[in-house]
Amino acid sequence: QIGVDQSQVCPKAYVAMVLSTSLLVGVVLLLACLFRLGFLVTFLGHPVTSGFTTGSAIIIGLSQLKYFLGYKVPHSHSVLEIVIAMVENIHLLKPAPMGLGLTWLGFLLASKKLAHTDKRFRMLLPLGPLLGCVVGILLVWQCPSLRERYSVEYVGDIPEGIFPVSLKDLRFDLAFIKKHMMTAISAAL
Repeated sequence: QIGVDQSQVCPKAYVAMVLSTSLLVGVVLLLACLFRLGFLVTFLGHPVTSGFTTGSAIIIGLSQLKYFLGYKVPHSHSVLEIVIAMVENIHLLKPAPMGLGLTWLGFLLASKKLAHTDKRFRMLLPLGPLLGCVVGILLVWQCPSLRERYSVEYVGDIPEGIFPVSLKDLRFDLAFIKKHMMTAISAAL
């Protein structure tokens, strides 16, 4: 199904696959540690690691823009699809989330700059994001009109506990390992 998150199509199978793949990544990392294979990363060229990191940052950054824009952006691994969807739906832009997002981004950049230029404010480097989170939480909590009138989204109630996980849901058979080993290795790098 196009435009639907994979976890919504078959949630039980999706959770089982995610947990099984995570376990496989853990096994790969454990084996790499036991056999001291960390040196293999040095064979990856700087352009490869830099390109991978930059590509990941672009995709993650674009996926977070929906919170700035105030409207849903479809999930995709294609940067072009995300950008096209954002441009097509620009008429849905909500000014309040955009203004708050730009204000907080400006605060984070300014606190980082101030921390680097004046040693008296160096604690802003680690505390700036935390301070921004606390002020943002208090602002959205204390100003219900931001949520109700201006469509500023927030997390809301968080359910207690952890979802039930059963070992019978984990897949760790040879077919699964063959299919997902490359994913596990690339995630482990």
